[in-house]
Amino acid sequence: MPEPALYLFDGSNLFHAGRFADRDELVDLLSSFVAVRGARGIVVFDGVGGDRVVGPLSVRFAPDADTALDRNA
Repeated sequence: MPEPALYLFDGSNLFHAGRFADRDELVDLLSSFVAVRGARGIVVFDGVGGDRVVGPLSVRFAPDADTALDRNA
């Protein structure tokens, strides 16, 4: 069976581009997005925070999200 698709998201860019009340709202939306597709995802926010898993979505924090995402691509 093939590996599920992997979606990589720059959380800070998406958060600032959208009209989200807080990061948790964005995380919930992205978690639903990847779940419906039978995929998995990683969202990385710039800064410091607690890494966690929400369904098929890993939530991570890094000093520079772009660099962290490049390592996972």
